[in-house]
Amino acid sequence: MNGLILAGGKSSRMGEDKALLSINGKTLITLSQQLLTTCGCTHVLVNHPKFSNSIKDIYSEKGPTAGIHAALSHEKFDLSSAPLLVSAVDTPFIPQQALDALIVYGLRYQTSVYYQNLYLPTLIYDTSTAKQWLDEVLSDPNSRGPSLRELFRAIRAEKLDNSSSEWININRPSDYARAKAQQSNKETK
Repeated sequence: MNGLILAGGKSSRMGEDKALLSINGKTLITLSQQLLTTCGCTHVLVNHPKFSNSIKDIYSEKGPTAGIHAALSHEKFDLSSAPLLVSAVDTPFIPQQALDALIVYGLRYQTSVYYQNLYLPTLIYDTSTAKQWLDEVLSDPNSRGPSLRELFRAIRAEKLDNSSSEWININRPSDYARAKAQQSNKETK
């Protein structure tokens, strides 16, 4: 299984690059990479416009699906055999059991899957079909880029119920402060 961390957003609500924010001495990008590696991803790519070792969008300014397309187009990915686990840099504390549930469901039923009311994380099972559809849609110069919802509809992704309200999405300085406090509390217990 391959992994992708989407970190190519503008971080406008945060006011600084979220990928480089640090919690307990580790950047959000490092925490996200560790999370996907723990889930069994053999290759974890990062989609970030400024990192020298990350993948770049082939179609710029077209949103998160352009980052997924860049990963599916990357030479390290074998589209014939490996699903793609996609997460975002601003959610590095997704519970392990939530990611495991996506993986188990997707592999068992050979389908792409995500959580209801959340588009990330997701497991893209049929990466070849996803890449083919993204090639077609993103290459249209008049397209602003498809949404994740449109991608999921095109690849017939299934939804799992999400009963967890523990996930912190780190978009604003207040979210960052809350995540730091929560992680600090976990370390002292």
